[in-house]
Amino acid sequence: MSVEEAEQMEELVEVANGSNGEAIDDLESGDVTDGHMTADEMDQKRKQNMAYEYLCHLEEAKKWIEACIDEELPATTELEENLQNGVLLAKLGHFFAPKVVPLKRIYDKELTRFKQSGLHYRHTDNVVQFFGACENAGLPSIFYPDTSDVYDRKNMPKLIYCIHALSLFLHKLGKAPLIMDLVGTAQFSEEEISAMRAELDKYGIQMPAFGKIGGILANEMPVDEAALHAAVIAINDALDRDDQQGTFHALSNPMALLTKLDDNFVSAYHEALRSAKKMKGADSSTAEPKSCEQDTVSVKTEEKDIYDVILTQAEIQAEISVTNLKQTLKEADNALLERSLSKLKSSLTSSHLKLLNINLDNLESYLDALLKLHEERQGDGDFSLLNKQDIQDTINSVNMDCNFEYQKNISVDKINKALNSRNRDALFEALYDPKAKYPPVLNFASDLYFEEFAVIREDKGEDLVYAEVHGGVKVLTAVAKVNKAISSSSEELLACLNEEDVHIMAVEAENITVYQQDMTSALQNKQEMTNTLLTHSELQEIIDVANDNVKTEQTRLKLVEEINDVLSNANAEDLFVLLTNEALQFENVFPELAVLYYNCLAKLKNSHPEGQSLRWNEIQSAINLADAQAAHGILVAKAVTAINDAVTEASIDQLCSALTEQELKVKNVNVNCCKHYLEKLDEARKERSNNGKEGAEWLNVELPDGTEMYYNLVNGEHRWEVTDDMIFDSSLLTWDEIQKCVKKTTKAWVKGVQQKKAYKTRQKLFQANEGSIIKIQSAVRSFLTRKAYKNRLNFLANQSDSVIKIQAAWRGKKTRSDYQSLMFAEYPPLNVVRKFAHLLDQSDTDYAEEIEVQKQRQEIVAAIRHNQQLEKDASNMDIKIGLLVKNRITLEEVVTHEGKMSKKEQGLACAVSAGLDSLNKESHERRKAYEHLFYQLQVEPQYLARLILEMPQQQSTKFIESVILTLYNYASNPRDEYLLLKLFSTSLRQEIMQSIENMTDIVTGTPLAIKMVVDFHRNARGHSYLRDMLNPLITSLLEDTSVKINTNPTEVYKNWVNQQETDSGVPSQLPYDVTNEEALKHKEIQELMEESIQQLRSWSDKFLSLILSSLDHIPYGMRYISRVMLQSLTQKFPEASEKDILKIVGNLLYYRYINSTIAAPDAYDIIDIDIEKGGLTPDQRRNLGSIAKILQFAASNKGFGGGDSQHLACLNSYIKGSHEKFKQYFRKACDVPDPEVHFNINQYTEAALVVKPRISISADDLINTHAKLLEYRAKIAPDSLDAIHELLEDLGSAAPTVEELMGSGVNKEDEICLILSSKHEGVEDAKSDLASLLISTKQLTIDIIRCQPGENLTEVLDRETSEDQELQHRSMISLQEQVDARAVDKDAAVSRAKSVKEKSERKMPLKDKKVKVKEDLSKLSGAGFISSDSHYQAMMKLIAQDIRNQRRYRAARRQDLQKLADTKANLQKKKLFFESQIEYYNTYVKACMANMLAAGKRRSRSSYVSTSSPIEEDQKPKKGKKEPKHQTIKYTAAKLHERGIVLEIDGISPNQYKNVQFEISTTVDPAVFQCTAKVLTVSETHTLKLQELLQLQYEGVAVMTLFDRAKINVNLLIHLLNKKFYITK
Repeated sequence: MSVEEAEQMEELVEVANGSNGEAIDDLESGDVTDGHMTADEMDQKRKQNMAYEYLCHLEEAKKWIEACIDEELPATTELEENLQNGVLLAKLGHFFAPKVVPLKRIYDKELTRFKQSGLHYRHTDNVVQFFGACENAGLPSIFYPDTSDVYDRKNMPKLIYCIHALSLFLHKLGKAPLIMDLVGTAQFSEEEISAMRAELDKYGIQMPAFGKIGGILANEMPVDEAALHAAVIAINDALDRDDQQGTFHALSNPMALLTKLDDNFVSAYHEALRSAKKMKGADSSTAEPKSCEQDTVSVKTEEKDIYDVILTQAEIQAEISVTNLKQTLKEADNALLERSLSKLKSSLTSSHLKLLNINLDNLESYLDALLKLHEERQGDGDFSLLNKQDIQDTINSVNMDCNFEYQKNISVDKINKALNSRNRDALFEALYDPKAKYPPVLNFASDLYFEEFAVIREDKGEDLVYAEVHGGVKVLTAVAKVNKAISSSSEELLACLNEEDVHIMAVEAENITVYQQDMTSALQNKQEMTNTLLTHSELQEIIDVANDNVKTEQTRLKLVEEINDVLSNANAEDLFVLLTNEALQFENVFPELAVLYYNCLAKLKNSHPEGQSLRWNEIQSAINLADAQAAHGILVAKAVTAINDAVTEASIDQLCSALTEQELKVKNVNVNCCKHYLEKLDEARKERSNNGKEGAEWLNVELPDGTEMYYNLVNGEHRWEVTDDMIFDSSLLTWDEIQKCVKKTTKAWVKGVQQKKAYKTRQKLFQANEGSIIKIQSAVRSFLTRKAYKNRLNFLANQSDSVIKIQAAWRGKKTRSDYQSLMFAEYPPLNVVRKFAHLLDQSDTDYAEEIEVQKQRQEIVAAIRHNQQLEKDASNMDIKIGLLVKNRITLEEVVTHEGKMSKKEQGLACAVSAGLDSLNKESHERRKAYEHLFYQLQVEPQYLARLILEMPQQQSTKFIESVILTLYNYASNPRDEYLLLKLFSTSLRQEIMQSIENMTDIVTGTPLAIKMVVDFHRNARGHSYLRDMLNPLITSLLEDTSVKINTNPTEVYKNWVNQQETDSGVPSQLPYDVTNEEALKHKEIQELMEESIQQLRSWSDKFLSLILSSLDHIPYGMRYISRVMLQSLTQKFPEASEKDILKIVGNLLYYRYINSTIAAPDAYDIIDIDIEKGGLTPDQRRNLGSIAKILQFAASNKGFGGGDSQHLACLNSYIKGSHEKFKQYFRKACDVPDPEVHFNINQYTEAALVVKPRISISADDLINTHAKLLEYRAKIAPDSLDAIHELLEDLGSAAPTVEELMGSGVNKEDEICLILSSKHEGVEDAKSDLASLLISTKQLTIDIIRCQPGENLTEVLDRETSEDQELQHRSMISLQEQVDARAVDKDAAVSRAKSVKEKSERKMPLKDKKVKVKEDLSKLSGAGFISSDSHYQAMMKLIAQDIRNQRRYRAARRQDLQKLADTKANLQKKKLFFESQIEYYNTYVKACMANMLAAGKRRSRSSYVSTSSPIEEDQKPKKGKKEPKHQTIKYTAAKLHERGIVLEIDGISPNQYKNVQFEISTTVDPAVFQCTAKVLTVSETHTLKLQELLQLQYEGVAVMTLFDRAKINVNLLIHLLNKKFYITK
């Protein structure tokens, strides 16, 4: 047998022994029932055993991996789950193949991703790397599981099987330890085995044969058979020669594949092998002979095998293994006999024995235990060697014993060290150590353990031993339980006190309540201490004291009850007898105070509720109080006597001594004031003497609580009751009277003396030094004044620069303050307005900028219109050329179109207005009428709004593009933008109120107002916003080639199959056409889809964040229209919820405005596309379209449902969250101010215009607008008195022609410039007059305040005007007139901005202006236009507003100039693009013409049919005839119906179609045909224009009607004409 098989045999024997032991245990425990087990029971038992064995294999694999990678792995039952991510496998691969699996290539090495979100597809990389390491090491592939077996846990036993094979394989190579065999020794609970059994049942697989790994490896590994055979022969030869060294040398040959050779066992190997060979030879020679027939066949067919008589390699390896084991056991036996620790160590640690759990520290114990076992065996008559199992069992037993003793010693040592170092935590940790097997310890009693053990150790005077600690823990734990039970019920406390371990004596159950109270009190007293629990001695002491107290208390209660009875009987003597009873233990009871005791106790008892007795402590307190009162009374009596005696003798010294030297001293005594005390006390004494008797013996002393004591002045006796022999002295002062008198006298004396002394002292000082004081004061004042003056001069001289800066800063601060007041104060002061009034003057720069703005706007409008026409013409040219190529038509129409474009190009530069600008009254009046009409249309949006809604949509779209935007100059200034926005809002409101029945109509349809708003803001005003916002992000997306978003599983599947075929060059076996569900079954498709969805979510979030953060940059017009839509929908549909209305607003703001630019950025000029590179790729368009779709779903709260989009349902949560953000976005977008506030427009804006508004419009658009107004006159102005009717009547009843309007020779596309004005400008109503008056009054007021000083306007107007002021005023007006004149020279339209009246008023003298302003202010005040309060401060407010607006207007005008310049440059670029495109078309047309000319020369025959000899289509013209000028083809309707050209004819049934004839003839124009239909004698002719047919085909019209009856297929008719009338190659 082989080496591996020998080892396996040995292991199987051990397992069998273990299994037999288990079987025996089962028999002993009665688990095996009588009789045979049923088949189900046997199957259950087999499955249970299989689950157990697999758990053992898991444990073996776990311990082997831990030994290899030096990491601690999770529990065995969790091993499969932790192997699933491949991290441990990759680390194992790094262990034996570090170059193949470097650590840095292990994905999620720290398991961060796995712990947060579970498995990731990249975890499979770890599994693949492990397989690569196994392959690199050479492990046969038969052991490898599939990646899905690991990642998806389809077959985890196969992975464990692979690990076992790998361990054995690596061990053979010397690269890893051998895996342990734990079957029969590993222990698992029944729950774990049952759980594993259920898991294996779920796998539904066959368990791998773990026992056959060695054999499979031997078969799979390549072996050099010849070399092995030679090595085995050499070994056998050495045995035959009895050459011991030769045998070992042959055994050591690597080609023999022998392992575990030990040079110490050379002779043993030789003898064992010789014996084995002899035995094999003997067995071969004594083998049973074959039959004669068999022998004959054998002789003929084969010779005797050499391995029948020599040892094989497997047999040699088996003998070596057995010899190793026997010799090692002999060495161990010799070591025991010699009691040699070194030899025993060598034997036990030998790899031949494979002993486990050897601890060399226990070597002596091993020796003693093994020797004892050896001796016991010999004593029983067994002289055989100890076997391996005997030694292993002994080692395990000794380890357990030594370990416990060791742990005990360590634990006790730790405890003593902790006590020495006063480390409480270390002590508790040592007590808690389970290895020391102490009784359980309680966490809350750690301080108790420490304190008690410290006391025990201190009392002992040396370290504690284990028994002391063990017993102490038991007692202290019981004590701790007692402490815990104190706060519980008394029954629980009594149970704890009676426990045997607590060792507390004399516990009386009836006293448990007392124990609990005393213990609770003791615990409270210990709360501030380190150990807050009661110790054993404290508990015993409390028990003992409580028991004594209970006995004493019982006696005391009887005596106290007697005292209460005595108090009720009013007997002081009996009371005193009881108080002195020793059992009561009252302290400080004096017989002379018996009456006082009685009085105090009686008073105390009376204060209690009736029936309530006094307690012992209350009585003791009353006794103490009585003693204190008596002592205090005696002191007071002695002090009063001494003081009264001193006053009687009038002795100051005696009084001072009595006041200060008595035991009870008087407060606030000053010895310097004794004389005054004597005087005051004597006065008080005399006053008392007049009211009572003098010279008696007794003094009445009142104590603080009101008790009276009677003191004998002669002998010092004191009594507490009045007797008949007592005579009281009423002349003596009481203690309170003495105290009050002393306090009052001391206070008065101290105050007077101190004040008098201080005053006299200071007076004497001043009087003695009066002259010096005066001189000093004078000198100091002079010095300080001169010093301050010099310092000031020096400071100013040194800081001259700073002073200047401060002054400048102050002036700047003052100016800024004035400016702040002007800008933000509600009513700015007049002096502030005067300072900034010059800003209202129109300078040359203002006029120049204004004229330049108008000029630029006019040029931009013309350029826009020209570019639009160029784009339209180029598009038409493109279509016609395409149709030309497709249908091979003639070039006349294309050339004609190209000629028209050239004429338009030439006519653009020389736009004329010959008719309207003719120098005659009629032309002038017509121009003025049109200017009035278009002004009215501009400022009153309801007319155009109604007109647009009434017109057909096709006409209204063209009308908007050509007229509306022209009328408002494409919103090139705030006024025009404001008016255009009013038109949009008015149109939207009307359309919602009149045409929208359901809110969804706005989403499903295309309301004209919304289309108008979106087109304008996306292509004009808002284009820069969209480009600035989206260009960077879209560009980065397009440049990122790694982004490939494709959420269509079938497309991803097909691309994947194609890529596989491309990479391999072999046709794929997979089907090409699959459904989404079938495609998603492939793991690779799932991974690609997951990656696409992740990219889609990431990029969608980037676009969403960009859109949400760019709210403030959205054009105001879009936000205002959104607000109008929100208000209008709320008004029209009040029952609708806010979220539904916000969806409609989102459809406008996001879907219609932004979404298209994301999906097709090249179409809206969001990005720059290089045409030469072919524009966007399909992948880029798909990426953008997918992102736009997700954002659209988020805006409308639309998710993915079932069907083909089921795989995208994972995005629904993201869409829902994004929708909430969009709702906030739409809500905030609608929060904008009114247009009047945003554009700063009010009722005076038109009157304050420097230059009148003007527009440039083509003659054709002007005439068309006029015609439309006349056509829909009644609809747009139902009121006959409406102003629009008057304006239309001024222009006549019909719209003029181009020749009537412009004159002859003028193109209808020529531009007309109209300077708009109101017809009623000079004849406004009273309100308009007052508005104009207010404007002129403001201008006159500005002129006045700039030349006239004053604090307010009333003061300025009332002051007289000086000559200097008049001169200043004339100079100011003259300067402004010069500026105005220069502006008129540059542009005559400027002169229209100011009326003659306004000019004349400005030239008035200053004095007349003031009179005029007074009159105007009075008118305005009377009409309520302005308030006269605070000296017409409201006028200052209006002027300040004009100054602020003028500043903003100038800044906005400069910005407009820059924007206009940029816009003009962009338009020029666009013009050049269209011109280059047209030039390319022209070149192409010329090339086609050349080719057509060449083809015409080669033309020799035609397919035309002569009209004189009509034939059917299948007939051909005869050869040699000349081609006629006009050709005709004839068909019956039946033939055309058969070919699908004629679909049906009204009034004629299909069986009558043969009677209908169709003739199609050519005309002079090769693209025009005459079609004639004949029914019997009736005929009808229709003209067919090929270009019209092609246009119908281009527009998708498939069926047309001829003769109002016949329905014709357009495509087939074109095909017929091409085939019969045009040459084909």
